[in-house]
Amino acid sequence: FKQKTAYEIRLSLVGSEMCIRDRLQVGDLIMIIQMQGAIIKTFAVVGGQDSTYGEILNYNNAGNYEFAQVYAIPNATSIVVDCGLKNNYLVTGKSQIVRVPRYNTLAVNAAGELTTDVWNGTTAGVLAVEVNGTTTINGTVTATGLGFRGGAAANNSNYGGLRFVDLGGGANEGGLKGESIAGSVTDYSLTYGGPYAMGAPANGGGGGNCHNGGGGGGANAGNVSGWFGYGVINPAYNVAYNLEWAGRAAIVSSGGGRGGYSFSSANLNPLTIAPGLVAWSGDNRRKNGGFGGRPLDYSTGKIFLGGGGGAGHVNDLNASNTGGTGGNGGGLIFLQVYNNISGTGIIVSDGSNGVTATGPYPGNFSNSVNGNDSGGGGGGGGTIMLASTGNASGVTVNANGGRGGNQAIVKGGFAGANTEAEGPGGGGGGGYIAYSNTAPATQNVLGAVS
Repeated sequence: FKQKTAYEIRLSLVGSEMCIRDRLQVGDLIMIIQMQGAIIKTFAVVGGQDSTYGEILNYNNAGNYEFAQVYAIPNATSIVVDCGLKNNYLVTGKSQIVRVPRYNTLAVNAAGELTTDVWNGTTAGVLAVEVNGTTTINGTVTATGLGFRGGAAANNSNYGGLRFVDLGGGANEGGLKGESIAGSVTDYSLTYGGPYAMGAPANGGGGGNCHNGGGGGGANAGNVSGWFGYGVINPAYNVAYNLEWAGRAAIVSSGGGRGGYSFSSANLNPLTIAPGLVAWSGDNRRKNGGFGGRPLDYSTGKIFLGGGGGAGHVNDLNASNTGGTGGNGGGLIFLQVYNNISGTGIIVSDGSNGVTATGPYPGNFSNSVNGNDSGGGGGGGGTIMLASTGNASGVTVNANGGRGGNQAIVKGGFAGANTEAEGPGGGGGGGYIAYSNTAPATQNVLGAVS
């Protein structure tokens, strides 16, 4: 996007498949926003890998946004806007132009739903409207699961070590990482060493490592200095977690939750037998689930989509044995209202749940096993901006993380005792809600459970 004069900006959409003249008119309001392009830490050599993989080194233009009015449309790939842009944007950072509907008043009835398209790696994921008068929401305004994409389940039989990024070159160790402000799995492959393994790329969840570690939850807003990749522990399991090391259960980590332990095949007591011991058999129930995504910094005025959950490691995926895929993050809802927002409905941009590892019962006389893979991490909660000159009352506003995928293992009659277990997905971290005046009476930005 190149500035021509103080009041004339031409937005050159290089390679755009759409014809602007078919979509926009003079006087339309547009939202310009850069979705990705942050730089994260990686490693030039395998020996240097550690948990700092994926740390955000520079946000660059990721999260920049502003509104502008269309002044002219000189050709099919350019727009002239009324005023000069405040921010910089890069096409390589997946910048997009979103047409913003302009309403006199807006009413979403009890059975109605206002939504948008899911982020596809290039466009969408943003629901933005401008309302000159009152906005009444008795139904649903939703961007749940429309944000950054979760890592897809992919059969992978490489039983590598505890690396934070895979070796590349076809090694493909572990599950796929969730999408983030640093890019998609394609970007991870080209720029950051690989798309697999348990390191968390920015706000995307890490993939579960081999063998059958659960995927990490995606993230959005949070305490950027309080990230360890573990999430929050349910106090009911303090004894079990402290078997990893003394004091482990006391660590509270902002962002997404970590994926569960790897494959075990012995029916032992997790309150007395530490993970990683050979007594567990299988892959010894190692602590190699994907790390939870990193929380993002909103203090500079940038806004983001919820991070995708990491995929759990799977190696038995087929038509009747599903699981492993991470949940999508929540999308962006931006309501610019020059009056009050009221009603009894809900404005929601939750992360999607990670996919549960399961499958249909194979038959009483079968020795088949279904569901013997790990669950995907939940998507991080989305972002909701209520920019109103009046108050927001009555409506419920949610931007919660998605639940991590479970494991529902099913064995046939001749498959032996059910002593097998694989890791569940980590829960997605909470999202971000902002409002101009009175806070909505009910608002939630909760992290989800594994």
